[in-house]
Amino acid sequence: MQIGKCIKISVFLMLIMLFSADCKNTESKEKYITITNTYSYKEDLVMDVLTYNLTNQSISKTASIPYTSQYPLTMYSASNDKVYYTALSDDKKGDELFVMDRHSKKAQQLTNEFFAINNIYPLNEDIFIAGVRRSDDTAVKPYIYDKETKKVKEIPITNDFFISCAHYDPVKQDLYVSGYLEKEDRNSFDEQDEDGDVKGITNYIYKFDGNRFKLIYSKRDCYIKSITSCGNDLIIKWGTTYFDEDMNLSKICVENEKEESFEFEKSEIKNIADDGLIYADTDNVLYIRQTEKKNDIVYQLCSYDNHNGKINILYEAPAQSAINNAQVLLK
Repeated sequence: MQIGKCIKISVFLMLIMLFSADCKNTESKEKYITITNTYSYKEDLVMDVLTYNLTNQSISKTASIPYTSQYPLTMYSASNDKVYYTALSDDKKGDELFVMDRHSKKAQQLTNEFFAINNIYPLNEDIFIAGVRRSDDTAVKPYIYDKETKKVKEIPITNDFFISCAHYDPVKQDLYVSGYLEKEDRNSFDEQDEDGDVKGITNYIYKFDGNRFKLIYSKRDCYIKSITSCGNDLIIKWGTTYFDEDMNLSKICVENEKEESFEFEKSEIKNIADDGLIYADTDNVLYIRQTEKKNDIVYQLCSYDNHNGKINILYEAPAQSAINNAQVLLK
């Protein structure tokens, strides 16, 4: 009897069972959307942290935090009842990652090395950061804040790569980033046409795999403005130029690298905010909508029904306020 072979097969089957059980556990957890809503109050700027419950379709204010960073970011973690956010550092030299206990209201600065931060997502037990270090010029690169060691470490990726948008799938716990080479971007901007527009360049999509990013797709002559996963596929919003007013939505089958147009109301694509695709499944696409109403810009959190094309407004930000970012997480 081949005992060694039997043991290998048993271990393999056990790993499959554990993986399947873990997927079922995450799929059964309740989903919610954590939202950053900004506005001015008297002479101050404020970030409201909102939580939208996808089960009972209710929304509540989780916290209010002073808005002092260059780009406002918040993320409410229901698992530990804390709010992670960006704010001007204590030394006033850049934007850093902070955490606030929702009940004690006690805030703590977690990092001390960034000039700007564009994205924050949970990643296993840590925090993913797409940001610019103070020692760098403009490159937005990927980092991990390790909650245990309380240190920041850079995630290896192609040199000169600039992250333009990112996405985290809470069910499959997959992280994606999209962007381009900074040198190519600078060259393209230097060659702007008469209208001031910039021709598209090659954009790349990476998936976090283990402790590094793995290149899974590249697209030429474009600028990808937003990305979300849908099962094993990806959905991207992109244009042939940087300021393209006729944006497109495509679905990418990563397995065979096949790209096709995603069925979505054409007139609505232009209303999807940059980095505004939040979450997608076979039934719906969740996104941040930016449109005009009575000569004023209005921000809405919307759900697009993939079956009948109906747009459902889940939340509309009050006048003179903005939804800066949002993401779906699990309780």
